[in-house]
Amino acid sequence: MKQIRKAVFTILVMLCVVALITVAMTSRQHAQKQTQENLKGRETREALVADVFDIAPETTTGEERARRKAKNKRYEKGGPDAKRLVELPPNVGAGRVEHTSDIPPLPVALSDAIVLGTVTKIQPYLTEAETSIYSEFTITIEEVFKNDENGSPFVGKTIVVDREGGALRLSNGRVLRYEVSGMGKLPRLGRQYVFFLKRINEGQDVSILSGYELRGGRVFSLKGYSPFEDTDITIFLDTIRRAVFDKGVSQ
Repeated sequence: MKQIRKAVFTILVMLCVVALITVAMTSRQHAQKQTQENLKGRETREALVADVFDIAPETTTGEERARRKAKNKRYEKGGPDAKRLVELPPNVGAGRVEHTSDIPPLPVALSDAIVLGTVTKIQPYLTEAETSIYSEFTITIEEVFKNDENGSPFVGKTIVVDREGGALRLSNGRVLRYEVSGMGKLPRLGRQYVFFLKRINEGQDVSILSGYELRGGRVFSLKGYSPFEDTDITIFLDTIRRAVFDKGVSQ
């Protein structure tokens, strides 16, 4: 009888130990998951914040100044009640929300051109009313999937495309930021992307409609969510080529 009680006691102790270990492991896994989610959220937030570049130097000719002034005005999205960025408190940015849920993961039909290229220069500009910022991206093209009928890009050519948002450093050292939530991350300098490009402002500007970064043999959407996220590069590029061919658009 004594041996039975001892055996029962030993079993109860073991069960308690197992239960404690299980609770500890569950708590640890939950904490790790929460930490990963927090880090992911922080990385997503940080990724939306554009790299900072010095304000562009003054253009040298009257024609260039007029062209830049007109473009700055076209990209003005702040609205009549928007405050000038230079009037905001230090380290305070501005922005707006853009709803782009209707744009498909591969917007082939919506794009005027689709290219593969590397970003070789980024220059942000303050808009005419100084209430928002847009950035110009100089891209060296490596492959063209779909041509722009208004000015077909070709391999080896350098083109300049735009996107609303960015961060610039004024001559006095102050940094101004303007972010557009819903459009995803801005491209990074020196990195390779597939860009889906769209002519806007009555064809006067070419803007980034969507894009994917090519890195480490995989692809990553600028928006951070896509059925093609973390897809093999070869498979992804072949998918684009087939989609362009199936749409019957010029290549």
